[in-house]
Amino acid sequence: MEPTYGRSKAKILRQDSGGLVIHSFAHGSAIYELVMDAATFEAVIATAGADAAKVFALTALWAMRLSVTASGT
Repeated sequence: MEPTYGRSKAKILRQDSGGLVIHSFAHGSAIYELVMDAATFEAVIATAGADAAKVFALTALWAMRLSVTASGT
């Protein structure tokens, strides 16, 4: 996560199956599939209070696995 990139550098999408995917446009694009279910992810963020942004970032990094790498790699 690079804050210098600003907003609109990724989309969080819900799949038909209910799973979540993050499509990042940074560094040539990558798609990450969240392996934690949405309800658990939302519960972790909801209990974070003032640290919600930090917990979101750390939880997202922990919960996802790279499913498609940048083009050409």
